Amino acid sequence: MKLYIYALLCIVSISCSFKKSETVKSFDLTIAVDRYYIDFFQEMIKDFTSGKDVRIRLIEVDMFKNLDTLEQSPDQVADIFFSVSDRIGLYATKELLAPLEDFSLRDFTHQAMIASRFHDITYMLPMSVDTTLLIYDASRIRQRPETLVEIPMNIWSSNFTDFYFMFGLFMSFDPNFLDEQHRINLLTEEAVQAASIIQQWHKQNSSIARSMSKDDADIPQILLNNFLKGEVIYMINGSWSLSSITGKGINIDAMPIPSWDGTHPFKQLVGIKGLVVNSKTKNKELAKQFLQFLSIQKNAQRWYQLTKEISPHRHILYLEGSIARAIFDAAETGVVIPNDVHFFYVWEPMNHALKQIVQQADIQSTLEATQKELSYIFDALE
Repeated sequence: MKLYIYALLCIVSISCSFKKSETVKSFDLTIAVDRYYIDFFQEMIKDFTSGKDVRIRLIEVDMFKNLDTLEQSPDQVADIFFSVSDRIGLYATKELLAPLEDFSLRDFTHQAMIASRFHDITYMLPMSVDTTLLIYDASRIRQRPETLVEIPMNIWSSNFTDFYFMFGLFMSFDPNFLDEQHRINLLTEEAVQAASIIQQWHKQNSSIARSMSKDDADIPQILLNNFLKGEVIYMINGSWSLSSITGKGINIDAMPIPSWDGTHPFKQLVGIKGLVVNSKTKNKELAKQFLQFLSIQKNAQRWYQLTKEISPHRHILYLEGSIARAIFDAAETGVVIPNDVHFFYVWEPMNHALKQIVQQADIQSTLEATQKELSYIFDALE
């Protein structure tokens, strides 16, 4: 039974549950969120509806299952719901999202504003950011590294077969790896150099590499286990992984990933999640008003306090030197995952290429074949 939460005028308690068969009063808005956001939205709905003749229903959903439903049956999806920013272009092209006209994002970071727009039209209120970091055991180092090359290969690791993790390494060798049309260029000496680093790491760390190379390998878990066992001191991993290693007896710290050798910034990919409005909603203006209400500094700060997720709001106070500040800074200096249709099709070919590279395939021929495959895909989209 789904949990339904009501925001009703003049009622102190705003939540109750009921069976699907029961008759329900009409609502002005429906909002669908994951379970761990319920408390925040209960509070926001109560504040927003105070003194207004507005009724809002809050529905508990899984975000990605909800997005799957959006593509198949948009009429069954709530008025407001969460999406990842890299799908904004796809959904906007299919006219599944309502544009947020005259919607202000002036208090959000530049990267968050980029992520929330498609073809210069705003579709999303950015709520939280995720990116990759250099995570390390602070008790085992004397000072933070200024480059990756100065860290011995046998004391650091990453998920080398996932393009999300390796994108920044390619950018560290070639700042033009991703062009303005969001197409990647693998036919360069710099791309070969980046791929060679990946291959070299697997040669020097054969035991870890073998465990990661198995067909049924759970690479994210292997990466965490190696770190927790002290087999590596550093790992390039997602900010979301911190919750899995906190409180395990390790003095954990994190920093934005440094350049490979100081020549060019690492520029890792940044994922942004936010709230969008269903194009099928009958109350777009009220939906926009609610999102604008959430966007103010007080409510963005409350989001961070209740969820511990990093808001891209520029006026949130993240303590200097904290991991939260490291995530915020890394997200602003990285590259937002492009939300156009072209980049949507990059993941599978690049992940396949990386798997071949770690298995010691010829780098030049692998990159050439992947570039050809991507060109076919991009040409077909024109």
